Amino acid sequence: MESNLKLSILTSSDFPYGMAMESFVRQLSLGLYVNNVKLEVVRLYGDRLNNINDTRIKCSNYLFNKPFKNEFLKFFEVLFHILFVPYFITYRKFFKKDDAIIMYGLDRAYIVFPITVFSRLFRIKVYRINTEVYLPDTYAFKWWRKPLILFNELQVKYFDRYLDGIIVLSHFLRKLEIENNVKEHNVLLVPHFIDIDVRTASRDDFENKRIDRIGYCGNLSAYRD
Repeated sequence: MESNLKLSILTSSDFPYGMAMESFVRQLSLGLYVNNVKLEVVRLYGDRLNNINDTRIKCSNYLFNKPFKNEFLKFFEVLFHILFVPYFITYRKFFKKDDAIIMYGLDRAYIVFPITVFSRLFRIKVYRINTEVYLPDTYAFKWWRKPLILFNELQVKYFDRYLDGIIVLSHFLRKLEIENNVKEHNVLLVPHFIDIDVRTASRDDFENKRIDRIGYCGNLSAYRD
């Protein structure tokens, strides 16, 4: 059955291939697509990996085709991204007829808050996917990334509550959002990784049963680009 829902996924990842972020966006997009949702993936930083889009899902770039490489110029890249928000929301509303925008990998107040404000003005629902908490010693490994920790904290503590909804991947993140005054019914838990609150295996589980389990231990933020 044809769906009347139209939405865009605004993501800091590439599309459709790459690492974990790209896999998440691809699976999310394909899941929506097979359920007849009309959608478009919009890459905030453009095509970083020279992807060939072999899906039927339309993909475009937010503003630039490639991210800025120079660390000093990244400041201007951020500034251009912020200034472009009113045009982006206007375009999505009146030309693409979007009902909603889903943000993935966008977790800093300087870009999320303007999108939230203009989306409300144009009556477009806006949702954010929160996947992790950033740790200063692993995420801020370059000088220009240090302020991003502050903007991330501002978003979670003060601005997530104004979004139409938050999608989280663990009970810990769900609790964190609710503690920061996001209404409980606006937080959707979609377990994507192993959640130790749900199941903690003992040695007997493995010795007495033929069960294969695949797990991952490590910091998902330690990404060096």
